[in-house]
Amino acid sequence: MEGRPVHHRVAYLPGLDGLRGIAALWVVAYHLCDTLDLHVTVGYLGVDLFFILSGFVLSHVYTGRLGSAVAFGGFLRARVARIYPLHLLTLFATLVVVASWPGFADSFRLTHQRFGTDAFIAQILLIQNWAYFLPTSWNTPAWSLSAEWAGYLVFPAFLWLAARARQPLALAFGCMIALEILLWAWGA
Repeated sequence: MEGRPVHHRVAYLPGLDGLRGIAALWVVAYHLCDTLDLHVTVGYLGVDLFFILSGFVLSHVYTGRLGSAVAFGGFLRARVARIYPLHLLTLFATLVVVASWPGFADSFRLTHQRFGTDAFIAQILLIQNWAYFLPTSWNTPAWSLSAEWAGYLVFPAFLWLAARARQPLALAFGCMIALEILLWAWGA
């Protein structure tokens, strides 16, 4: 049956559930320590672990499956369907709180920037973490969704390049250049 697409059954990786649980507890502990004014400086590593696991799972699932614009569109639709509904719900819930609770927004620094129209539009588009002036505006935890969305947009290109890389050292060098470009874009 030449010419027909091959559908691969994706194997479930149960070992990753435990790692995801550890990463989740790590992030919760970090925020709890922050709330209690205990200075823990490595909490961000739990989020990094989530991003690494996501990249691994996406690579596992999508390698060899994103070779066309149609497949890329399907990939993006699946990603949007996964993160966007809850993002919109929490963003609009925050809008209701800000609009109906006098003084709530004033309890934050940079109130007019954090709760301004520009910041709201950036949140809707999930670009608030892309070299934007205030990635923690409106729905603060959504900064990670913004970073995730940026990753989703470049992920298929990374898979394409990785599949064609014949030299692991050249691929590593390309990844370092891409990281430098991202760090420059984010102003780090």
